Amino acid sequence: MQDDRLDGVLFDHLMLEGEQKAHISNYTDLTALLTSADLKWEVPHDMVEWIWIHMAINAGVTSTAARSGNLENPEQLALNLMNSSSELSLVIKTIREALKVVEARGVNLKLYKAELLPYKIPAWIAGKAMKIMFAKNELTRKIMTLHNDKQDIFYCCQSVYQTGQELGVKMPILEANMKGISI
Repeated sequence: MQDDRLDGVLFDHLMLEGEQKAHISNYTDLTALLTSADLKWEVPHDMVEWIWIHMAINAGVTSTAARSGNLENPEQLALNLMNSSSELSLVIKTIREALKVVEARGVNLKLYKAELLPYKIPAWIAGKAMKIMFAKNELTRKIMTLHNDKQDIFYCCQSVYQTGQELGVKMPILEANMKGISI
């Protein structure tokens, strides 16, 4: 936000808390506004759980991208990651560890089965598939390079990692990644 102006990107699909949990009086107006703007929304089982799942996924991706260096150039780290199927395979393994942290928080991951399915296939296959996806899908590639706020990246990784430590989750890959990160 600069000069009372929010500069950002809004995709055509977003996540929205369910009406019963949102506790806002104009929920119907909000969904009507989204519809009028041709925006689609999805209501997850639980928004806070969904956020934790996505923090775990982001921690897996960004800690792997940054593990061999500092976060001074997050865009270049993302580009390097997207061009390496072996690094992307490691991302899958790291995400699996980070999801164990989410599960240890009490989240029933079975409720998010469809969303987590890509992380269940063998890591070497997933790494190759992700490399192809990033090479062919410009929007997905752009999302990876635009997520470059160093403090945000580090906060996400650190939050998942510290929670895992507090809950006694074994996460050797994530731990090794975190030891390699400097900001």
